[in-house]
Amino acid sequence: MVNDINAPQPGKPRNSGSDAVDNSLTRSGSNNANASVSSSNSTADTVQLSTQAQELSRIQRDLQTLPEIDEARVSQVRESIDNGSYVIDADRIAAQILSDEQNFGI
Repeated sequence: MVNDINAPQPGKPRNSGSDAVDNSLTRSGSNNANASVSSSNSTADTVQLSTQAQELSRIQRDLQTLPEIDEARVSQVRESIDNGSYVIDADRIAAQILSDEQNFGI
């Protein structure tokens, strides 16, 4: 009968003798065994980034060095507002909003 394939044999407990499962491999020993096998089979992999990826990486590094807030620009705008010379161009703002909506499909 198919259901009796893994049934214990009379007088022989499960997982003993040649059919025994080595539980030591499921503990810390398995990591060491697998590590030695994988390290002996590994080859040196190399990665080559495209020119565009290298440029993006450089830009990202450059941006990380910049301050989050441009204090000089904030001071300039604040001074323009205070002395009344700051002009808001509503048409330019509206055109940019429409352009953004078209580009992003909103």
